[in-house]
Amino acid sequence: AQLQLLQSAKLATLGELAAFIAHEINNPLTSVLGYASLILSEVDATDPRRADLEVIEKEALRARAIVRDLLGYARQADSFMGPTYINVALEAVLPLVRQRADGQHVQISTRFEPDLPAIMGDNNQLKQIFINLLNNAIDAMPDGGLIEIQTRTVSPNGAGSQVEIAFQDTGVGIQPEQLPKIFDPFFTTKKAGQGTGLGLPISKRIVERHGGSINVRSTPGQGTRFTINLPVTTS
Repeated sequence: AQLQLLQSAKLATLGELAAFIAHEINNPLTSVLGYASLILSEVDATDPRRADLEVIEKEALRARAIVRDLLGYARQADSFMGPTYINVALEAVLPLVRQRADGQHVQISTRFEPDLPAIMGDNNQLKQIFINLLNNAIDAMPDGGLIEIQTRTVSPNGAGSQVEIAFQDTGVGIQPEQLPKIFDPFFTTKKAGQGTGLGLPISKRIVERHGGSINVRSTPGQGTRFTINLPVTTS
């Protein structure tokens, strides 16, 4: 319990820091992007300076994505809870990642339990988690592979019904020494410039605000399985 309290305090402090940094960076970053786009619109395609300007714009866009993730990590209270049907949310998310998956020869298969009960949740935040996990799985399979998504109702230890959502991939897997760190803010297994290290911490915080849990199992060279459990609404 004490360890969990310390972790919560650590996350709260990091959230405040993230919000401050994001706020301080966002305004000048908007100016950089605006001027870069303006100059690019006035520079001819054959101008030797154009390549440098495109690098400036690209890196500014990457910085903006980092700021967005920082703000997402910092915000805790902006939740709009209501009865949410997980199967419906997943069906809405799949078209958003399908093109990217097809481009990397990644197949997505689903096994959804019919008539899955509703959970009390924020539909948009849950979709954010699903998109993040699916994109991570696609990234882990640069040479193609398979993602299996399964939903079902479970009653672990007979302690009330939960909706379980599992994402299984056939990717590169996660090294055992890295597994305990993957939910730490700013930790990432991706190459420099390809990830902020905030996607999974944000997902974990959202799941916990829904009264649920998220767990991971992984075997290097075989794949990774993320499992989310959310309590079924009783109202």
